[in-house]
Order: sequence, then structure tokens, then C-alpha cells
Amino acid sequence: MVTGSAATATTEAGATSRYLGSYTLTDAEFGTEVTTTVEDGVRTIVCNALPDTETGEFPNDGNPNTITEQDNTYTFSAEPTYVGAVTSARTTGVAINGVKFEPGTAETITCDSGQVYRVEAIQGMYDLGLDFNNAHVQPTGEYHYHGVSELMVDVFDEGEDLVHVGFAADGFLMYYSTSGAYRSGYALSTEPRTGTGCVASSALGGGAVDDLEGTTPDGTFASDLNARWTARPAQNPGAGAVVQALGVDGIRIGPQIDPGVPWTTTIGQPQLALALKSGNFGVEDFFLKALDCAP
Repeated sequence: MVTGSAATATTEAGATSRYLGSYTLTDAEFGTEVTTTVEDGVRTIVCNALPDTETGEFPNDGNPNTITEQDNTYTFSAEPTYVGAVTSARTTGVAINGVKFEPGTAETITCDSGQVYRVEAIQGMYDLGLDFNNAHVQPTGEYHYHGVSELMVDVFDEGEDLVHVGFAADGFLMYYSTSGAYRSGYALSTEPRTGTGCVASSALGGGAVDDLEGTTPDGTFASDLNARWTARPAQNPGAGAVVQALGVDGIRIGPQIDPGVPWTTTIGQPQLALALKSGNFGVEDFFLKALDCAP
């Protein structure tokens, strides 16, 4: 049940949401309790971190913890601005239902040669006990998401491509694209891993593991992924004259086609793919290279 300022509104991205203002969300079946207030440019979320959907069985073979009610308060900006810099955050955001998004893990592989590899939650080598919501439970009893929960998306789906599912730590809204038109800005690294004399952390059972020297990144570790795309909104002074001239919301800067020539796509309408370079394009195979970089 949702009460409060739950009137349907349109987000800046054009999606429909009932959760832009103050609201109270409760679900007697699952015990969910969320009270969100928006006042003086600040969004305050008070919640018990119990999701409003089914969960997997906990404890399980990969996760020994039991889901328990929490007493959490989050304070985010309700009027966020783009500052053009990255700030790391362990908790990257909170879903509308009060369950946090925390993609990182505490599990590591440490090598005598100096490398420390942070294990990703969603991978095929180590069982971290994730359920069908891509979530599991911390030792504190807190249930949290490491990826997309399709059940959670279904709850907040208004029948459009972009589904408003939560609030990021910087205050911006978090969305899920049902069509897959919007994708992660990360891609697998092409650089082989390094590392000899490697040992798993205790949560992974401890003990020696196969050396990582020369192995191919496959998404098992956080360092297997590289940022591929950088979004530059129109209000960012660094976006330059291109955004202004095209009249789009922003541009995404991707991998380089040639030195100093990034593959670029626009945010908003019109949707364009660009290759921006001053002077002569140079090599004959430039456009073939451009197609290879296409998302």
C-alpha cells in the first residue's frame, strides 16, 4: 500500500513515477515499511530494509545469514546537480522499497605478487548465496541488492521502457530499462590478469587458488571491468559546443576509434552516433574502426 504524495508524475528522463514526492510504502505480507519525506531540497528515507517481494531461502549454502528487520535512515539531495567528478560509495543507492543497492563485496583473492582481486557478487566461480533477486544477506541481517531484481522492477513498472526503481546516493533517480536500450557503461578488460601465489579470503573458504597470471578477465573480479562510457550532460561546462549545437541532453563518450577520437552517442533526442575529430580523418579504415567500437 502506498500513501502520501503518490500522484503519478513524469521524471526528467521521461519515465512515469509515483515516488517523486513524500510517500509511505507498507506491505503487510512482507513486512515492508518505508517512509520518505521530501522537504527543502532533501529526500529522507526511513525504512526497515524488508523488500516488498518474495526472497530466496536464507541461510543457504553460500550465505549463512538470516534476514532481519533493520532501522535505516538515508538522506539524499532531492535537487541533485551534476558536478563532473566521481565519488566512490559502498551503498550506491536505495530502492523505492527501502532495500539498498550495494554491488561490491568483502570477498577477495590476494596474491603473493601484490595483487588483490575483489570478487564480484554476480559471477560463476564462487557461490555467495545470491537469490533470484540478485540479493543476499549481510552478517547484520540486512538484505540488499547486488543487481537487478525482476520482481522489484515488476512492482514499480508503469508500462514504459524506463522504470523508476530507486534513488542514487548522489540524489539522482535510478532506472531500469525493460528493453535493454540503456546498458551498463562498463566492458570487460582485454588485459590479461597478473598474480601468483594467490589465496582466497576466509569467506570463500580460504586456502590457495589457481594462479591468475595470464588469465582472461571474465567478470569474476571487479578489476575485470573497465568504464567504457562517460556521460556528459548538457549542463556540464565540459560538454562543449557539440551538445549545445545539437540541442541534445548530453553525450556519452566511449572508447577511442583512433587516438583522440572517441566513439560518441547522444543522450535524448535526436539519437545520433558521432565520431568527433578536428581536421582530417586520416586513415582509410577509420569508419571500420568506428563500427568496431559501436555499443
